[in-house]
Formats: sequence, C-alpha cells, structure tokens
Amino acid sequence: MEEKSLKIGILGAGQLALMLGEAAQSMGFHLLIYAQSQKEPACIKGLPFTLGEKNDQKALREFFAGVDVVIFESELWDSEVIKNLAQKTGTKVLPGSEVMAVGADKYLQKKLFQKLALQTAAFVAIHDPSLDLALAKERFPKGFVLKWSRGGYDGRGNLVVKEGTDPAKVDGFLTARPSQAMVYAEEWIAFQKELALVSVRYEDGRMVFFPLVETIQQRGVCSVVKGSREAHQLLEAQNEAQTRARIIGEELKIVGTFALEFFLTPDQKLVLNEMAPRVHNSGHVSMQANQSQFLLHIKAILGEEANEVRYPSPWFGMVNILGPLDFEGPVDAPLMGEMSVSLVWYGKKDSRPDRKLGHINVLAESREELEARLTSIQDRLEQWQQSLTKSPEFLC
Repeated sequence: MEEKSLKIGILGAGQLALMLGEAAQSMGFHLLIYAQSQKEPACIKGLPFTLGEKNDQKALREFFAGVDVVIFESELWDSEVIKNLAQKTGTKVLPGSEVMAVGADKYLQKKLFQKLALQTAAFVAIHDPSLDLALAKERFPKGFVLKWSRGGYDGRGNLVVKEGTDPAKVDGFLTARPSQAMVYAEEWIAFQKELALVSVRYEDGRMVFFPLVETIQQRGVCSVVKGSREAHQLLEAQNEAQTRARIIGEELKIVGTFALEFFLTPDQKLVLNEMAPRVHNSGHVSMQANQSQFLLHIKAILGEEANEVRYPSPWFGMVNILGPLDFEGPVDAPLMGEMSVSLVWYGKKDSRPDRKLGHINVLAESREELEARLTSIQDRLEQWQQSLTKSPEFLC
C-alpha cells in the first residue's frame, strides 16, 4: 500500500496503542508512539516510538510538533496539559481534551449521565466519611459500591460494602485512594449480565455500531466476551444502548471509538455503568469482523468512509490471557495446539497477577458451539497458568 503523508501520534505504548498503530500502518499512514518505556508492547513489537516521561513537557511538545494528529490509548493523561500542548503546537487532538477529562473521572461520568437523564445507579459523594457513609448505608440498604473517581481499573478502585463488611476494609479503601481522586458510593445493582457497546462516531455525527456483547469479569478484570451478530438476541437492549451512545457522543462531540458499559437487570432494564472514550477491551472481538474497532478509530479521526460491520460467523467470543495469581516473572505465549483460534500476544516480557498478556478470539456457528469453545480455551489457559509455577514453558 502506498504510504500516506499524514503522521499519526499515539500517546501511550501499551497493547491498545500497539493495535491502533498496526491499524494505522495497515492503512499506509506514518506513525509515532510516545512511550514511557521500551518494554511496552508497541515498542517491543517494533512500532516507531520516542521515549519520554508522562510529565515531560519538553518531550511532549516535541512529540506534538512532530505529528499531524494525536490520539490516545488511555484517558489517564492530564487533560489541561494536553489542551495547552494542542494550542501551542496547533496539533489536532482527538477525542478532545474535554472528552478525556470526563473519561478519566468516573464521578464526572456519573454527573454527565445524570444530566442527560440516562438511567444509572444512584450515587452520593463521600466528602466526610463519618457523615456520608452513614447516609449511603441509609439510602442504599441492600448495599453499595465505593469507587475512586480516578485511578481505578481492572478491579482496583472498587469496594462492595454490605451488612457485615469489615470497617477496616472501608478505612483502608478510603486511605488508599489516589491523591487526585475523590470517593463516591454507588447503589449496588443486582444485575443479570454485564454488557458493553463499542461505537464509532465521526465528526459530522455519523455513527457505526458493533454488536452489544456480554462481558464476564474475574476479580474485576474482564475475562470473557461473548457476542452474536443475530440481532434478535439482545435487540431491545441493543437499540437502547445505541440510543444512549448517540446522546453521549453528541453531548461530548466524541470523534473516534468509545465504549459504554451496562448492567442488564433481571427485568431487562439497562443501567449505564461507565464509559471509556477510546478503544476498549470488550471490542477486541471486532478483530474478527471485516473492520476492527482499531481500524474504525483511525478512519473516524481522519474522516474516511466506513462500511457496515460484518462478522463471518453468527457467534463470536474472546478470552483474555491473564497472568496467574501465584506467579511473577518471564512468560511466553501459551500454545493452543490444534485449536482453531486467533491468538493475539502483546509481547509483555513479565507476568503479574491478572495482568493482561494477550487475548484469544474465536468464531462459532451456534451459541452451544461458542460456549464449548470458550470453555476449552479457558481450560487450556488454566493448564498454562498452572504450568508457569512449575516450568518457564508450557508444553502441549
């Protein structure tokens, strides 16, 4: 493919940056990654990068000045710094710093959902624990979840509080919060399933949607994703989720890929949980479709036409490859033997408990086949995890 002159800069060098970068290169664009370490996946896999600390103003300004458009793999950057850099260099930043500010702060997200009258779990801010925790217990008698507004991810920054919860755990959670974060209490929702919708919005308001998928968590970390191209599976929820995505996308003027996470209640109501203004773990299954969330993110920020999303099989799923709880150290990709799957290994050199090391995508012709294949993959990964405590390599 003939190279295009536009140069895309990506802030961050983790697995999301790796897959975004590969999508940009596949379209013929020049690329530059801003990495904090050469040990990050995008650097390990050979994408062009420059090194700099997260708060290195000089390095960041040089990075901005050297590219035509800047995108993010993570919302966890100082939005004011990004805004100032964009103004000084004239470099386009998508989505804008305002979108990233909301994406980085879960409490601001809750306030946004409330403002837009989108159903979400009731919540109260915890400013004075001695008073506000008592208010939360009174208001949410069935229990609540304490959340850090910032800095929480993959199971960190959440604490379920119910009758009998050790007060010392609550005190520890409040004390451990990041300095820039506040704490709020959110009503505990008795949900049937957790769902996620990945959407792509263009600057002119056009939108492309991926199918609504079910996500299954393991210790707060996404473990399995399941979906179907058959619209009747979650038709009402799909339509409602898309409506909410349109409302949020229009309010924030989002450009690019973003994700919404929902609780599905036993009476089939959608309760909006959180949003991510970027490509999302639940969207990795899209790498099996005719166009992935990563490719569409690049297309949206550049205004290039997108096709309707199509999957080659009626059912599709993903399993995250997570580091075992009782192992830290060098790790190689698991061997899947005769299994017909698509394994994406991020190239991280070391494993840590529940660290995302890669993912495995799979297609199926029926729900039953999908469930069976996902179970087989999980069994194989469990064997691989167990082997890491005994041997540096897993032999089939």
